[in-house]
Amino acid sequence: MQTATAQQGQRPAVGDAHAHAAAGTAAGAHDVRELLHHLAHHLPSQAPLKDFIHHNTLHSFQTLPFHEGLAKASATLGYRTYLSLEEFRELHRKRTIRDEVLDRVLGWHLSTAEQSIWRERLISGRFDAPAGRRVGALRATWKREHHIDLDSQVHPLLFRIVNSFFDQGIAMWRFPIWDKGLLESLRELERSSMTSLFNTPRARRLLADPATRLEDLLRIVVGDERYWEQYLYDQQFAHPGWSGMVAVLEVAPVGLIDRRDASLHDLVAFELLLEIDALDRQFGEIRAPLAVKAGAPPMDVMAPVAPSDLDRALALWQEAFEWSYYDDVLAGIAAGPAP
Repeated sequence: MQTATAQQGQRPAVGDAHAHAAAGTAAGAHDVRELLHHLAHHLPSQAPLKDFIHHNTLHSFQTLPFHEGLAKASATLGYRTYLSLEEFRELHRKRTIRDEVLDRVLGWHLSTAEQSIWRERLISGRFDAPAGRRVGALRATWKREHHIDLDSQVHPLLFRIVNSFFDQGIAMWRFPIWDKGLLESLRELERSSMTSLFNTPRARRLLADPATRLEDLLRIVVGDERYWEQYLYDQQFAHPGWSGMVAVLEVAPVGLIDRRDASLHDLVAFELLLEIDALDRQFGEIRAPLAVKAGAPPMDVMAPVAPSDLDRALALWQEAFEWSYYDDVLAGIAAGPAP
């Protein structure tokens, strides 16, 4: 109904959460808890800094073969997983990557007929630029179509509140309500304060109502349920450190000495409320949800990725780079005294 109205040139109304819940499709169409579970798996396992030593940012790709995992991480999340093509070529010009090692690697992976072709391509060929990353593409529609940067409007307050809520005694002032979950603490803070975290009435109304569900907020911001998972990836990977830490603390609360009731659900809900507040402030409550102008069908952001020629070239350069070092190390070992 909303989409049809928007296609006729009118702006569909976005009412309160419960009106949308009634008008939308069945809540079971997308199990939000399952979406959050999948999202948490792909977020970095960021422990609080008191325990932080190291984590594998690509842990959710480590079941894949090495180069396939790097290609998928790059295409999905935009991670830079290799040196650039020009950096590899400069290492070759400096003989850090040696010709004989490069030829050996090409011989391992390519037929005799392909080796000379790919050698020339690696050294001086042109490759198509990689496609844009999947995560972030949907939410960028707000910037392109609506000329609003939600990150710059939402993140400063979001980070300040979350940082204060999880504070371990560093801040001069303790968060006023600390023995409850984030959302319930904010709800109580709003009830007892003379001022509000929000600039518009709908966000205040939605927070105050304990019956408000995450699904209700997603229908207001995104609309079509088919886009929810993609949007949540876009939203939370705009600050993967915060999201990853909250997801870790949800399953391992012992990570904090002064414990908090951490929940990725509450973090997402609060961010959606801040987004509703920013959108209502700029456009009013009568506006189309994001999915109406998404411009592309919903995407499975973690679907398999077909490696491009550029991915293949970078993988070959990477192996030649590594083996150039292996040869030096192994030669040094061989030249040393016998044990």
